[in-house]
Amino acid sequence: MDPLPLALPLLAIPHALLLALSIGRYLRRGAPERRIDGLMAGSLLYIGWFVVVPVLGLVI
Repeated sequence: MDPLPLALPLLAIPHALLLALSIGRYLRRGAPERRIDGLMAGSLLYIGWFVVVPVLGLVI
């Protein structure tokens, strides 16, 4: 059995929880006018899991 399909939920679900907590914390602070580089990077990395893992499945 290929372990890569199992890797996606193991990586994406904890990442989604951390991202949701980070966004919630940002919103509770009143969405201050400051840089949101960390939130953007976390969001893009989350989307990346759905690209990286399938591509690895094709390559390996």
